[in-house]
Amino acid sequence: MKKNIIFLSIIIFFSFFFSVKSIFPYTYKIAVVKSKDIKSYQNALSGFKEICIDSRYSHYYLEDKRKERIIFALQDEKPDLILAIDSSALEALKGKIKDIPIVFCMVLNPDVLFKEGDMENISGVSMNVAPASQIITLKEIFPLVKRIGVVYNPA
Repeated sequence: MKKNIIFLSIIIFFSFFFSVKSIFPYTYKIAVVKSKDIKSYQNALSGFKEICIDSRYSHYYLEDKRKERIIFALQDEKPDLILAIDSSALEALKGKIKDIPIVFCMVLNPDVLFKEGDMENISGVSMNVAPASQIITLKEIFPLVKRIGVVYNPA
């Protein structure tokens, strides 16, 4: 419940912050960092761009294997926001950029990536789906099924 409230607060904030042109006539600089150029990441970026209209985007790809150069370029560019699309991008940025807000998406288990105090300027949406929600959805899709087996590994 608390995660849902935080998620909705982030969405409302960014919807207001980036789409109210008459109050904020400034064009925002947003740096996008991702490890690969794949369709699901492009879809996430397209959805972000629908909300953040009238922004300028610069793109950085970690597949170039020059993480240090990307960090220096981001610090030199000083964007208003960094969008990290995937775990590799978030891992490359964490702890290295502390003065620019970082928003992440398409990250599975972001809690595993961070230690205490690592998330001062980082926020985002994880791809985790609660097991209860998964079971409810399975029941809706397969209403006649009586038993569901779940494979679980705590490691």
